[in-house]
Amino acid sequence: MVLDADGKLVMDDVIYGFGEAVKQQIRKYLKSTPAVSEPENEKSGDGKLAESL
Repeated sequence: MVLDADGKLVMDDVIYGFGEAVKQQIRKYLKSTPAVSEPENEKSGDGKLAESL
């Protein structure tokens, strides 16, 4: 089973690891899903959540 960062199912028929067919399916999924960037003001440079003022 392969999930994306949000927990959405990418594919569920992975049996023998990440072969070329699985990699190709993941690439296809990534190209079809719009990228969502994190708002810059919510994270500081060290990866921790920034404190609200």
